[in-house]
Amino acid sequence: IHPSARISIANALSLGATSSGEIIDFELRNPLDLDDFTTRLKAQLPQDMPVYEVEEVGVRSDAATKLLEKAEYLITVKNLEGKNTLNDWQNYLDLVNNSEEIRLEKISKSGKVNSVNLCDRLFSLTLDQVIDENKAILRYTGSCRNDGTLLTADHVVYMLNKVTNMEFHLLHIHREKLILENSN
Repeated sequence: IHPSARISIANALSLGATSSGEIIDFELRNPLDLDDFTTRLKAQLPQDMPVYEVEEVGVRSDAATKLLEKAEYLITVKNLEGKNTLNDWQNYLDLVNNSEEIRLEKISKSGKVNSVNLCDRLFSLTLDQVIDENKAILRYTGSCRNDGTLLTADHVVYMLNKVTNMEFHLLHIHREKLILENSN
């Protein structure tokens, strides 16, 4: 048995994405007081990396990665096709939110084509902020399950492109929080 802690990140971020809500499992070889663990952890992290909450869970509990249900993101998108008002942005989101089906074809490693309905993976999509006539920050909550049932920021942009017949580009991804089964 290795003497170091086993560390598992619940869901890795995409390259270039930022976050203010991550969940990390630490499996320690020896029991450690929660306050002592928190103090030691904070001492090893950069000063500007906060630790919001530390919880003790039983060794036989499911790993956080198995309990993942949803994730909430802020994404910055740009519309490449002209100027947009606040109402325009809201109309684009209404088109996505009122859609019952937006299909995406995915090709598996074996070459099989699978078609998924992205609407089934979207729980909420709202306008957070209009930056200028071409850019806005959108807030969405989507599926983030360990079985591959994910709604990525790229999927949300794909949905916008499909329902508006316009070209939107993803500029930045910021994960606000991960949501476990039976939590808010």
